[in-house]
Amino acid sequence: MVNKGWFGACAVAWFAGIGGCSSMSEEDTVPMSQPFGSASCGTATADVVTTGFTRLFSPSSYDTCFRGYVVDINNLASTEKSIVATWHGPGLTTQTACEDAWGAAIFYKKVGGQWVDQTGTMEASGRWSSGCAYPSIKSPTLTPGQSYRVAATMRNRPWGGSLRSIEIETIKQSSAGGSGPGGGSGGNGGSAP
Repeated sequence: MVNKGWFGACAVAWFAGIGGCSSMSEEDTVPMSQPFGSASCGTATADVVTTGFTRLFSPSSYDTCFRGYVVDINNLASTEKSIVATWHGPGLTTQTACEDAWGAAIFYKKVGGQWVDQTGTMEASGRWSSGCAYPSIKSPTLTPGQSYRVAATMRNRPWGGSLRSIEIETIKQSSAGGSGPGGGSGGNGGSAP
């Protein structure tokens, strides 16, 4: 028998473009208005506005565009090539907690005074291999001198759960990514903070 509440939530999630139903359970809820996504985050007022480059850490409580944290980087420095949003929440010491860790990010470029989505919603989950590789999402290569926005969220389970702090950092032209939470230049995870 199909649970009508779960089925309805699944349909809303699919139509809103916020994910499928494979990981949803009856206990999960789907936001009914302003979900984390391109439209709600593209028009939101930024939590932080910087110029040139950045390395910052969000609080663990944020709700700019339905549980998202938004950073604008105006006039990207000529030394920078991309932006990374990485898990900066508590250390994850078990395989289950690591694999439940989840994040999403959307990268925008300012065009004609409007934020234009460049990537859609990109997602990442923790991966366990002799320790946790934390969720980390990297933008495509960016153009120096242009203005960019990243809207991100990190949670202890996909599309639900508790919010976690995010490290948002621009990556230099010569950098290949780094060690993840608390360890510098984003990349695809790293050791516990």
